[in-house]
Amino acid sequence: MSKSEILLHWFNEAFGKRNLQSLETLMTPNCHSSGALSRGQIGKTELADFILCLRNLIGPCRFSISHSIEQDDWIAARLHVHTSSARTGEVFDFTDHLMVRFEGEKLAEILSQSDYFTLFEKLGQLPSDALAACMGGQILN
Repeated sequence: MSKSEILLHWFNEAFGKRNLQSLETLMTPNCHSSGALSRGQIGKTELADFILCLRNLIGPCRFSISHSIEQDDWIAARLHVHTSSARTGEVFDFTDHLMVRFEGEKLAEILSQSDYFTLFEKLGQLPSDALAACMGGQILN
C-alpha cells in the first residue's frame, strides 16, 4: 500500500470505526503527534483520548486525500473530512494538512494542522464566524 492508502486506512479505522487498536497496529510504539491543539508532542494514550472525545461530538466520517506528496519516509497530505454534528445532524466538511513520517508501513510521527475553527464552529463549540471575529480584534462572548 502507498503511504496515502495507509494514512486513509488509519483514519478510517481510528476515527471512522473508533478502532483504537489501530493505534497499536498501524503506529510505531513511540509514535507521537503534534499540532495546533497539543502545545507539544502527545503520545498514543493522549491521541486515543482525543479521538474518543471528538467522536462523541461528530457523526459518521468519510475521509479523502485531495493532494499528497510522498518522499522517502514522509508524506504531506491534504485530508478532507466529511462528517456531521452528533447534536444537530448538520453535515459539514473540514480539512487537515498533515505531514507524517513512516517507519516501514507504520506511522511514526504525525504533524497535523487541522481546521479546528471550522470544526468547532460547526459543532456549536464556537460562535459562527469566530475566526473572522478574532482576526478583527473582537472578543468572543
